[in-house]
Amino acid sequence: MHQHTTALQSSEKLPKIVLVGNPNVGKSVVFNLFTSRYVTVSNYPGTTVELANGIANIKGIRYSVLDTPGVNSLVPMSEDEVVTRDILLKESPEVVVQVSDAKNLGRTLFLTLQLAEMGIPMVLNLNMWDEAMDKRIVIDTAKLSELLGVKVITTIATHRKGTTELVSSISNAQKSVLTAKYSSDIEDAISRIVSLLSDLNIPKRAISLMLLSGDATLKEWLKDKVTYEKLSQIESIVATLQSSYAKPLGYIINEQRQSLVEEVVRSVQKVRQKSHSTVADKIGSLCMHPVLGVFVLAAVLYAMWWFVGKFGAGDAVDLIESRFFGGTVAEEKFKVSSDKVSLHNLKDPNLYGDGDIRITATNSGGDYVFKLEEKKEDAFTPLDDANIHIIKISNDVRFSDVRAVGGGTYTVNFAGGGDVVVKVYQGLIIPFLSRVIYDYSPSKFLTRLLVGEYGVLTMAITYALAIVFPIIITFFLFFSFLEDSGYLPRLAIMSNRIFKMMGLNGKAVLPMVLGLGCDTMATLTTRILETKRERIVVTLLLTLGVPCSAQLGVILGMVGSPFTPAGAIWLGIIILVIFVVGYLASKVLPGDKSDFVLEIPPIRFPQLSNILIKTLARLEWYVKEAVPLFIIGTLVLFALDELNLLVKIQDVASPIITGLLGLPKETTGAFVIGFLRRDYGAAGLFSMDRQGLLTANQAVVSLVTITLFVPCIAQFLVSIKERGLKTTLYMVTFVFVFAIGVGALLNLFFKVTGIVL
Repeated sequence: MHQHTTALQSSEKLPKIVLVGNPNVGKSVVFNLFTSRYVTVSNYPGTTVELANGIANIKGIRYSVLDTPGVNSLVPMSEDEVVTRDILLKESPEVVVQVSDAKNLGRTLFLTLQLAEMGIPMVLNLNMWDEAMDKRIVIDTAKLSELLGVKVITTIATHRKGTTELVSSISNAQKSVLTAKYSSDIEDAISRIVSLLSDLNIPKRAISLMLLSGDATLKEWLKDKVTYEKLSQIESIVATLQSSYAKPLGYIINEQRQSLVEEVVRSVQKVRQKSHSTVADKIGSLCMHPVLGVFVLAAVLYAMWWFVGKFGAGDAVDLIESRFFGGTVAEEKFKVSSDKVSLHNLKDPNLYGDGDIRITATNSGGDYVFKLEEKKEDAFTPLDDANIHIIKISNDVRFSDVRAVGGGTYTVNFAGGGDVVVKVYQGLIIPFLSRVIYDYSPSKFLTRLLVGEYGVLTMAITYALAIVFPIIITFFLFFSFLEDSGYLPRLAIMSNRIFKMMGLNGKAVLPMVLGLGCDTMATLTTRILETKRERIVVTLLLTLGVPCSAQLGVILGMVGSPFTPAGAIWLGIIILVIFVVGYLASKVLPGDKSDFVLEIPPIRFPQLSNILIKTLARLEWYVKEAVPLFIIGTLVLFALDELNLLVKIQDVASPIITGLLGLPKETTGAFVIGFLRRDYGAAGLFSMDRQGLLTANQAVVSLVTITLFVPCIAQFLVSIKERGLKTTLYMVTFVFVFAIGVGALLNLFFKVTGIVL
């Protein structure tokens, strides 16, 4: 599985292989082939936003293999490009493997030329060779290898074709002989800067070209390596040369590079005219059609609702939570006496349909007989498929003291009078664990900690694995399918017009859609956006109004579908909020719009292996990163409850929860835990809704508020890392006030209009 690293640390000083390439060329698949480890594969730029480090054994030599973010140039315009450039400069790799898209040789060689200028031994990998052949692109790889002076290996990495040759070529890596000759004034400036860097063991020509191209990020790095006087001379050389051109120097240098690239492409590549469009071509065009593409999008969204909202949050959750995990589904207190019979009807819509549960307690010669029955078709029948747990408040009764007679009947002996709490369980895991812990736990405190109302097992693990996990699985399966198909970049083009109204462009849809899986991941993915302003706006929208897959699944499980009245109101408000806040934020925040340039990969039939591996990688992240936060959230609630602070918080929040929002006081717990995880808060509301504690109006108000609520702790911490503490605190404060305000207005609207859903 995947291994992310925030620093390049290794216990061994191994020779390094660095994978470099444009976005969306299959570097992560190649990395997996080298190391047998996995980094999430993507079909749109920017997925690999952290470095992955693995070990490869090639011809008996162990190498450290680094997978870098996709880049278009080594003169960085984004954080990802800075990271890749820094690795090449600072890590001194023995070999660079440039992974490229064989369909786009021009873009490939533009980066190859910059790598050649760095003087690092390299191998050129022309990946996706099958797609190039489908487009009838013919490349003379032998001639290209001769012109570059390096090995050129063609691969179809997803099918492991050519990969053995690629791995073997590492030992024959060579420095490229491809060199661009720039105009005389630029070459003169390069020579003068190189002379000022003569004492440094760095690729001086490449550094000189980066500085001339306007790479300001290098100046801080050079401050520790050259004197202030030399740095001033370099700045003077750059400024003097720039003054002789009307256009930026970087543009002039790239123009001259591009001329050489085009010359090489013309000499090695031919494109034969296609006789007809393939089915994939037609599907790709259909997805981007201005009218028909909307229907395709609607079909994709409907499929996602059915698979994630209906199947994942409905059938899968019901099966895993109710039948496998289980838990308390009915509870009642009895007064124990020698001659009294107690009769109770406990409405529980989730246990075996919509029937009432009747518990009858009868004193029979010192033993109390508890009989469980369910009402079906106006008649009560024994309820066999459940466990009964009886606790005597003054002196706890062990599970082993409860004797199952059969026919839904259980008996227990009480030594004296007092109150008894009867709990009815369903499922397997929680009833079994509760039985063991209640019988053998050394203390009541430990019992409450593990299987109490806010128990680690009964709440944290059940919520994380029984309610949220099935929803996470279905969303990531669906999202991975879209990734592997090549549909997501087309979605970006379809949505470009909408996002332009918010001062963004179609690229913003990529983190927004990923946010429907995990807002934390999506916040990291905002790095693909080119300006600070765009990254802040999208982070704000993710924080405010994009529910993660777990939260979305819970919401769809409560409202039924976006086509019900409750679902339509919730969806309409969220879309309106995202649009209005995005529009206003783009007007208030300073900064320029970026150009919308996005490569469109061909439509592919998704490979099951890719889908499963990507899903498993993301699930591993969920288990490692998210489940511990569920436990932390539960422990916070448990501590608040034990210290009676939860009641006090409920009292303090009561004017907001019950007054402004019109919700039951008990929902306070869901909103408190929402500070730690929004999906956890939504799961709490889901549980209350299933118990019939929320009206339809209250359910909509609570869901709108929790959707717009503050980010989970993981997204909060990532936002601080990406946007800074000050900006993040401003965003969270705004989101909190805004969410309560919208919820209050919706509650007021229902009251004034008298609408009852």
